[in-house]
Amino acid sequence: MTGQLGNDRGNNRKAISAKGVIIPSIVVILFFNLLIIYITFIINRSGREISAMMQRNFVFSEMSANYSQGVDSLVELAGKYVSTLDEDVLKEYFSRYHQVIEDGDALAEEFTRLKYDESCEQMKASIAYEAGRNDTEHHALRLCAGAANLDLSAYPELQEYALTPQEEQLSPALQHDAAMELISSRSYQATRGNIQRTLSMAVHFAADRTAAEIEKKNRILANYRVIQWILMGLGILILIAMSVLLFVRLLIPLEKSVEIVQRGDEIPVNRVFAELQRLAASYDELLHYRNKLESNLRTLSMTDALTGLPNRMAFEDYVNQVKNDFDTILIDSPAGTGSGFYAAANAADRALVVINTEPISIRGCKNI
Repeated sequence: MTGQLGNDRGNNRKAISAKGVIIPSIVVILFFNLLIIYITFIINRSGREISAMMQRNFVFSEMSANYSQGVDSLVELAGKYVSTLDEDVLKEYFSRYHQVIEDGDALAEEFTRLKYDESCEQMKASIAYEAGRNDTEHHALRLCAGAANLDLSAYPELQEYALTPQEEQLSPALQHDAAMELISSRSYQATRGNIQRTLSMAVHFAADRTAAEIEKKNRILANYRVIQWILMGLGILILIAMSVLLFVRLLIPLEKSVEIVQRGDEIPVNRVFAELQRLAASYDELLHYRNKLESNLRTLSMTDALTGLPNRMAFEDYVNQVKNDFDTILIDSPAGTGSGFYAAANAADRALVVINTEPISIRGCKNI
């Protein structure tokens, strides 16, 4: 029988191992999950970077607006002081002057840190224009301070600005007129426009650069999202395929094998998974070994050990097998009340005892 099973297995296609299917599938799904987690991390990080860029662009606009408003306020205060010679206006001018300088330096440093070349160049030009405008303003303010006989110790910026000998010889009225001329000059007004223009271009270049970087990252994010969905789809397909394979090729055959075992039949060895093949082959070998033992036991129980002829149990079994095929079965027992009589009587439903007048026959009948 073992050889028979071996030949059956040889005729079947090579089985695959369930472990060889499940473990690689789990490894692939875990690998896909790790890739999805990594891609999700990249997407989240890129999203944070895009948010930071947009925030940075907003900061540029805010810093530029503050700087521009500061420059405008200096121009207005300078013109107001030159017109009124009010020292309070001058004090307010210099209190804002230092803040404007700090705002310009912070904006220039921000552009430099981000390595926006075009913006840096425009910001440098704006600062240069601002320096020139400050020089003109301080010149006019110094002339007005001389005309008003102010104590310059409270204004170190004006104290460091020296007038020419010709300007020092001018009367206060002429010094005031000269200051008015400087403030109203075309070059001074043009400088103010240059500052606004170069500053606007610096912010414009920065915004364009930021928009380009955001667009680039969005394209990369779109690709990553496509890959993420593809991996998720592949993982789901592998999971579905593995589930269907296990259900169709493992669970259903197992249920059928259980039914076969309950009936006591042989399990076909042509199974897809090697584990089921080994299980079926082992069970079939055990079943055939058990059937062989049962056959040997039945042979021993149905025959005489010395002669090999059918015994009383074999006779009873034969009668039970054929009694449904006939209405009446007549069993003729040998004479006497020995073992032959009891063998015939055990297989019969009713007994008819026929005796004669001999004493030995009558005694045997009484024993029955």
